Amino acid sequence: MKVLHFIPNFADINESVGLQYKIALIKAMAESAEVHLLCADYPGIDMGSVHVHKFSLLKNLFGRWHSSFKKFLADIRPDVVHIHACWNIYAYYLQRCCEKYRIPTIITFDRQLEAWHSSGHYCLCNFLKSVIYQRYIVSHAKVLHAVCDNEICSISDYVGYPMLLCKILGIRSEHAETLHINGSNGDIGNVEYDVYVSKQNKNIRSIVLIDIFNEIYEKSISPLSDRLIGMYQMIVDSNPFWLMSSEDCCAEDILLYAGATENIAGLQLSDNQRRILSMLDDKAWRRILLHSYNQGILEFVFSGIEKYNLSQPFSQEQIGGIFCLLENKSQRLTNIRNTSKIKTDSSLSDLERDIMIKIMTILYGIKHRIEIKRKDMLDLYLSLKYNNFDEIQLYNKVHETGILKDTARLFQIMKERYGLSEGFMFIEPINDSKTEKLRKMFFKSNIQ
Repeated sequence: MKVLHFIPNFADINESVGLQYKIALIKAMAESAEVHLLCADYPGIDMGSVHVHKFSLLKNLFGRWHSSFKKFLADIRPDVVHIHACWNIYAYYLQRCCEKYRIPTIITFDRQLEAWHSSGHYCLCNFLKSVIYQRYIVSHAKVLHAVCDNEICSISDYVGYPMLLCKILGIRSEHAETLHINGSNGDIGNVEYDVYVSKQNKNIRSIVLIDIFNEIYEKSISPLSDRLIGMYQMIVDSNPFWLMSSEDCCAEDILLYAGATENIAGLQLSDNQRRILSMLDDKAWRRILLHSYNQGILEFVFSGIEKYNLSQPFSQEQIGGIFCLLENKSQRLTNIRNTSKIKTDSSLSDLERDIMIKIMTILYGIKHRIEIKRKDMLDLYLSLKYNNFDEIQLYNKVHETGILKDTARLFQIMKERYGLSEGFMFIEPINDSKTEKLRKMFFKSNIQ
């Protein structure tokens, strides 16, 4: 585990009685993980085996795209970034860079969202901070870390605007769900799901409670360090696609194709595919299998592993038992109005009707940002490859419903990622600019 702690004003931490625990915490964490510390003003104290790095305030404030942050992340490549700030513009810059490199972030506020902080000098300073970058920091972090019970309330109620303005804008905070994590799955703490509902959008965020002020009175700070490292691992496990490389995605495609293919004799690996599979380490296997589990294709991936006689360190039971802290709360598509006519169309057989519904559901779900999984794509792949359907009837039906070109673009992606040959398609695939746009939609949905 490689962790980066970002504390822009580390000298202030060293001088604060209430925040000095961070020094002991980071030093203890370095005993069981590779820990890096990034700050602007390092006072030169002993940090043990922690790798300390400094950044220039002036360079990153006016530099082009804050190149030093990007270069630093590209060199270090941490598994997770822990930001100990929320009203600091450099935290905003770093978080934007983390999103570029697909590195999950966790934010510790240290009570900085309490009313006496957020409302102080609001009209002069905090309003501009909130509009420009502070609300972005709060809403885009993968996890928000609360240090006490009272802070959960301040985080849940915080939207960055005064109460009267929230009523005018129609913004409100709703408490959606509380999940208690017990000792069987890590003893991390409590997870609060906080749903922000407004007239324009809906954001779902996770708040984790690890009570710092109770932990630091113990004889050793190691239990607190272990709980945080456990939380880091769960964040990484719950976002496997964020950390998957192009080789990981290619390996998943190879195994999925093999698992879904009935003709074992026809399975042959190219030299490049054999190289990719041979280079997978334990971390890569963990990412691939967790993503396969989340996408509903784990059984097929394991079938591909068996067909190629590959060795990897996890069983299906182990992958299924790994607890994902950030469950996918996006809306799952169950039915769409556009398919009602297809379901009652007597001119279609059950097979053609099923294929039409699958195509329309995938296209509708992707375009309207409703959750589509790789299992949905795989079901369409299997229906097209292993069934005898009326190609002319399906062609006429997709043309009639106005999704002819979109279906052709979908087939192009299935050709690239699922190995579906044109002999099993009833439309010639199209590869144009809108196909690239569709690829990006799939990528944002954590499918491709």
